[in-house]
Amino acid sequence: MEKKIISRHIFMFPFRIRLKNGNKDRSPDIRDVHRAFSKAGWRCKTFEDEFNPAKYSEYFYFHQYVRDAIFGQNCAEDSDDVVSYYLDRDVTRDASMTIHVRSKDEPQKFMMNIAHLSIRLFETGIGISTIELMNYHYPEMHDIHLINDFGRRIYPQFLPDDEKIDVVKDKFLADRIEFKCGDIDSIENFEYKDFFKKLKSTEFSFNRLILKKTS
Repeated sequence: MEKKIISRHIFMFPFRIRLKNGNKDRSPDIRDVHRAFSKAGWRCKTFEDEFNPAKYSEYFYFHQYVRDAIFGQNCAEDSDDVVSYYLDRDVTRDASMTIHVRSKDEPQKFMMNIAHLSIRLFETGIGISTIELMNYHYPEMHDIHLINDFGRRIYPQFLPDDEKIDVVKDKFLADRIEFKCGDIDSIENFEYKDFFKKLKSTEFSFNRLILKKTS
């Protein structure tokens, strides 16, 4: 019997791509980035690969120049007119993301199945990573709200002067997030010291996510 989906959660995390040991003000060549992602197990897809009647209105709503930016039109690594690439990767059957939330009563955790992973790369050096999750276990509306609130925040809204990040975790930030997909098994504990190492909000565990292939 197929499990009933209680809720679907889609988290989108923007990030900036920078050249390693290079000029921070210069964007990397998007074709080189595409090749790196391809070697790490990501597949490029064009909009035509997924075109269906339901997407027709969405596609033709936008001007042609906008379509080039938001819909993948080209997967060629050597093309000079690429505006963006859309990539996804295989997700193992047991892939999951678990959000641990602090509580006055007792800690809560929400384990959800990962349904889809994708990344959009733009020629400007900006990317968007998307994680699609399925909730099969938590029917209460309060729990669904907690999943939304704590799943989308991967950096603290403020840092207390006394270095007690637990104050933030009591209000806005997950205590930790576990991410499992194939050979990837990573945990983000959101420690106070980490936010003073020039880490960007979306460094979370995406660096490990894009550099490993699923088994």
